[in-house]
Amino acid sequence: MKKVILALFFISGLVFSQGTQQDSIEVLKNWSLFYEYFRTGDYNSAVPYGWLVMKMQPTRFKTLYKAMEKIYLKYYEEAPQDKKTAYADTLLIIYDNAIKYHPENASEYYLRKGYVLENYYTGRDTEAIAAYEKGIELDFEHTEFYYIDRLGVLYIKNMEQHPEYKDKAIELYRRVLDKDPQNVTANDRLRALVKDVTELIELNKKRLETDPENTELIWTIANLYIRAEDYKNAIPYLEKLTKKFPDNDVYWNRLGYCYQRTGEYKKAIDAYSRSLKINPDAKEIILNIAVCYRELDNFEQARTWARRAMAKDKNWGKTLY
Repeated sequence: MKKVILALFFISGLVFSQGTQQDSIEVLKNWSLFYEYFRTGDYNSAVPYGWLVMKMQPTRFKTLYKAMEKIYLKYYEEAPQDKKTAYADTLLIIYDNAIKYHPENASEYYLRKGYVLENYYTGRDTEAIAAYEKGIELDFEHTEFYYIDRLGVLYIKNMEQHPEYKDKAIELYRRVLDKDPQNVTANDRLRALVKDVTELIELNKKRLETDPENTELIWTIANLYIRAEDYKNAIPYLEKLTKKFPDNDVYWNRLGYCYQRTGEYKKAIDAYSRSLKINPDAKEIILNIAVCYRELDNFEQARTWARRAMAKDKNWGKTLY
């Protein structure tokens, strides 16, 4: 291992520049030696040749950087605590060179750089955030959610010192949900960040503007309005769902509930009846229909429906009978 570190110190002053053009045969010879040692797991012998290739022709072999990364990750994992930082520093050098000489793969190297800065050091969250941001910005569509979530977690962790990170975290998870509405972690993070129901409604409505037929979003907005006890505004979303899915008893039931809470009892009865037709065993719907008839002063129908509720469960409908 000492030989590896000495080789690194010897070459480090030369690694970062293109230098004079070397003979192609010499480059291929060094690459062949590097690859053969790397392939057989002799990392200590491979490393000096890897740095030589990186110095001589840094743009030629794309796989060089991933191979060198693998070597130094192993060195880091196996090193005693007092030696780990040196290997982490070297990983950052590898990533910076990969970004410089292979910009088409810059996104993945920025993300890995962010991971190393976050997890292999203390007190470098700001640099990790910058690296994650750059990697995600370069290729959001193909960035693994793991890295996006790491950035979000760092935003949340540092919100007290940097209040602007809250808005950044909200926007980040909103973008994730635009692409993947079923992402449980992103939904949970967003709910934790936005405790104001009104703010959550507005965020989801903005998402709906870009995907107006998204059933999950329509349902989410309707339920958020119900949670805020704004039943009137929930109704249009539930009406849209019942038109799209007329055989869904849950949508009809929720629509009936909102009509009932806004005093539209006839519409509530119609919606509840549609739900009951699909799911005849829903005793709470039978009782709600009875309540609606009572509110319309149609006591005969109220008693009839109360008796139906009691037929399902003797404890249901007693107060209306």
